Amino acid sequence: NRFKEITYDVNGNITNMEIWDSSAKATQYFNVDYNYTGDNLTNIETTRISDSFVFNKNLTYDGSNNLIEIEII
Repeated sequence: NRFKEITYDVNGNITNMEIWDSSAKATQYFNVDYNYTGDNLTNIETTRISDSFVFNKNLTYDGSNNLIEIEII
């Protein structure tokens, strides 16, 4: 079973998640960073630890804070 360690900011938003092999945390598989503009989640950056591959999702909102686009890089 994989173990997830999650970090939150003062507003309760997830800012980071580390995914490990187990609660002993011998091997880390992924690191995920969550970035916000105001209350809107604007970027999710996932790094695969084994080869440092980075996968990005950029989220775009309209003037009413409705999610209108998810760009995968």
